[in-house]
Amino acid sequence: MPPPGGFFRSLLVATKEVIEQYITKDSKLTEIHFLRYELSSDIADAFRKSGAPAQEGSLDFVIKLRDAGFPFQNAILRCVRGTDSPQSLVELFDIPFDVDNVKIKTRTGEKDRTVNLGDPRRGLRADYDVTDEVVLEGGHPTLESIHQVASSLIDEHGAALYGKG
Repeated sequence: MPPPGGFFRSLLVATKEVIEQYITKDSKLTEIHFLRYELSSDIADAFRKSGAPAQEGSLDFVIKLRDAGFPFQNAILRCVRGTDSPQSLVELFDIPFDVDNVKIKTRTGEKDRTVNLGDPRRGLRADYDVTDEVVLEGGHPTLESIHQVASSLIDEHGAALYGKG
């Protein structure tokens, strides 16, 4: 059972070779998130006009795709490879607010991967939901199961970097 309101995850700084394996013909793009870490002025103004106190918050504009394959694959690969920026995706979708970050969620087989496109110069990051892969005792994952999942991810990254064999 995951912690209340959350899930267990492993966060790794990933190389473009590792990320590219999540953007293949065998993968599906399931979500694109356009994130802003503060409320836009028009939303903050709406709170004030309603008589509510000014709110702090963030925006997460999500496009969810259903069985669409991998549209925009080339545009996303350009971001991963550093030949284009996530801003090009913002412009492609005509997002009506300034965006601080772009994340994509992919599915390859039964595995979901979330890739933070952010700023490629700072390093690409991939989030892995490992909730279903760890063994829980008393609501906490066992060290053995954490080790097993971590080893599996390291093997996966090694195969992407150095090839299988």
